[in-house]
Amino acid sequence: MTRKLRLGVDMDGVLCNFADASLRVIKETWNIDYKRKDIKIPRTGDLVYYDLFTDEQRAQYDGPRDLYPLICPKEFFYDLEPFPGAIETLKMLCEKYDVTIITKPLEWVNCPNEKARWLKKYLPDSKYELIMTGSMEVKGLIGVDIMIDDDTRVIKNLDGAVPIVVKQPWNEEYLKFETPYAVDSFSEVPAIIDEVLESIWLH
Repeated sequence: MTRKLRLGVDMDGVLCNFADASLRVIKETWNIDYKRKDIKIPRTGDLVYYDLFTDEQRAQYDGPRDLYPLICPKEFFYDLEPFPGAIETLKMLCEKYDVTIITKPLEWVNCPNEKARWLKKYLPDSKYELIMTGSMEVKGLIGVDIMIDDDTRVIKNLDGAVPIVVKQPWNEEYLKFETPYAVDSFSEVPAIIDEVLESIWLH
């Protein structure tokens, strides 16, 4: 190749553990004890709004998006725990490839700033690009060579990029019928990238 490989990397569900943190807030706020395996769609606001609220309770909100300021209070994203080995792996990838962090903020008051600060906290010396989008589908149009994500809305709308799917409960059904590259954790991504380069670019 005459240029560095451009990697697109998602944050929530790939680098940092959004699901468990949001479930703890839901437990504290609504006293509902969801388990990670219960999340079959990657939208915890929908989970609470449609499964738990009575019609009278729902009338207080315009929709699931109104719940995210409650599920994701101030400093929520900045305090998210990285998955084991994710930061070390990402630092290595930043040294070797052109890395673009592509993320969709759930809300635009606190989330963008906190996500940027999160990356600076864990990657103070690494070179990367950060792009925030308004929709999952748009993430697939940014023009990376490989996209590492957990959300099937992104994977299904990739414009020529090779997907690497980080396995989560909300993409289990998709992976039963589709066979993209898939990993149990972000730490496995470098080996898959090597496999992609060998099989597609013969590098």
